[in-house]
Amino acid sequence: MKKSFIIFSAIGFLFSFSIQAQSITKVPDKLTKAPDTKKVHTTEVKEMLEKTCCVIDIKRNYYRTNFKITEDARAERFWNYFDAYVSREQEVHENFNKALEANNIQKEHGIVNFDNLNDKQIWLFFDLKKEHKKFLADNDDFFYSKIKECLNAKEVVEYLKLERSFKKEVVDVYKSKR
Repeated sequence: MKKSFIIFSAIGFLFSFSIQAQSITKVPDKLTKAPDTKKVHTTEVKEMLEKTCCVIDIKRNYYRTNFKITEDARAERFWNYFDAYVSREQEVHENFNKALEANNIQKEHGIVNFDNLNDKQIWLFFDLKKEHKKFLADNDDFFYSKIKECLNAKEVVEYLKLERSFKKEVVDVYKSKR
């Protein structure tokens, strides 16, 4: 267990942050509906969702389609921070999944079946999950501190609404289809 934890720590150190590339094969009808908080170009979002096979790509495109910043200089800084943020998020998820695979902790439809794990694997999963959540929280903290530099208060509110909308309209639907 100690060896496995050291391996995961090394992977985490090398990559530092991340998000799992998850497949999505069919666009549920619910995703083509405009969220209450923003006007979404339904056709563009639908096409984007149909063409991509990665949740991180959907996230990038969803935000770029629906989030507008009034000044070009601030927008450029924001999108640089955002792209770094989602890339780190992807790395964290990928590293977590690699560590699970390296320790023979299998997922069924994206979910760990604890009934198939021995006590050692369960405790290892617990430790890996704790580290995974810490890396994601650190990534969120860094990103949120940086967007204060380039968004005004109204844009922050719009970003937070869009974040809520994305989670509800895309992530929840994706999870229900697994």
